[in-house]
Amino acid sequence: MDLLEQLNALPGQLEERLAQTATEADLEAVRVDFLGRKGKLAELMAQMRNLTPEQRPAFGQAANAVKNSLIELFEARLAQQEQEHCHRILEIFGAITK
Repeated sequence: MDLLEQLNALPGQLEERLAQTATEADLEAVRVDFLGRKGKLAELMAQMRNLTPEQRPAFGQAANAVKNSLIELFEARLAQQEQEHCHRILEIFGAITK
């Protein structure tokens, strides 16, 4: 698999991992694994130096688009987890007040 294919596979991989997260700690671990300084995206970006000068601009643009996609996926899952947490609190509060 070439660099661009690996890059384009990241959003699908992130979606799979996010579906398995249950806690904020899990979510943070996934974020670091994909978006951290030593994460999957950073590893691919580091390999950009191996590309020809003609290939670099297109790869850089694709990398920025993928990074934005990863951030959006992460933020959506974070919002969903926060909403689920709020619902659990409300259910507990409702059970206490009854």
